[in-house]
Amino acid sequence: MNTELKFINLLVFIDSPYIFMKIDLGSTRKSAILSVLLFVLMFVFVLAACGGGESSPAATNDTEPEPVLTPSPEPLVITIGNLTDVTGPSASAQEVINLALDDIINYYNDEDVIPGVAFELLHYATRLDPSRYTVGYEWLMQIIGGGLSGILHLQLARHSGAECVVVTDIVEYRFEAARRFGADAAIHAGEDVRARLREINEGRLADLVIICAGAEQAVLQGLHSVERGGTILLFAPPAPEANFPMAFYEMWRDGITFTTSYAGGPIDIAEAIRLIGSQNINVRDMITHRLGLAETGLGFQITAKAQDSLKVIVEPQH
Repeated sequence: MNTELKFINLLVFIDSPYIFMKIDLGSTRKSAILSVLLFVLMFVFVLAACGGGESSPAATNDTEPEPVLTPSPEPLVITIGNLTDVTGPSASAQEVINLALDDIINYYNDEDVIPGVAFELLHYATRLDPSRYTVGYEWLMQIIGGGLSGILHLQLARHSGAECVVVTDIVEYRFEAARRFGADAAIHAGEDVRARLREINEGRLADLVIICAGAEQAVLQGLHSVERGGTILLFAPPAPEANFPMAFYEMWRDGITFTTSYAGGPIDIAEAIRLIGSQNINVRDMITHRLGLAETGLGFQITAKAQDSLKVIVEPQH
């Protein structure tokens, strides 16, 4: 019996999505055997190329994986500004407040009262600055005493934007000097100063009075020249034994602020140097006399007379 094997369109896939064989076998037995051998050889070759057809075990790692540390987010920092006074008349009282604020900030940060939030405290040192905080610099300021300190206040008021500045004195030479440095008016202290101020200021007295002379009449004139709600600054020190009558009830009723000057601290000195360096305050032209060392006595006489001088300088090399 003639046995015939027929393989028609045998399609073989070799464990790969990319390799396949399509064998078209003939009808004879020899051809069938040859085709099967060819297929087996091809299959062995493919298995060898694929590593024997056995899946290799996955590589194992006996060591524990190191934990991944996630960095904690940076805390939100809130900055708090403290406007304080370290050189002025309220410095001692403000120091207690500053220390209390420091303690509160440290407590909130150390105890983590608000999680994720840190607080920072910045102290801003300031001082009494009439050019920024006093109404008088916006309206009318009266300077009693047109000497050296009076002219300096006059220039500072002008630089700070004062609307009207009036100087009172008893020396004619200082009237001309006050006008030269920017005064709107110069009034002789022997006149009716209150009436003149009302005439200049639309019926009002001075909003800010700066007393640059320690004489009793100068202080009394200042007390009677201030408008309701105004401020009196006693810049020049009176004599230690001086006593002045003050109408305290009227000052209370009219809301008058009475304050004094104090020694310039580091902030004041730095500000003064800045103003002079920028030439916003003209000190050079305030020098009226330059004398040699041998004329020192004359310089004291000119200063004491105070009739035709502002600033007397003794220069040894003159």
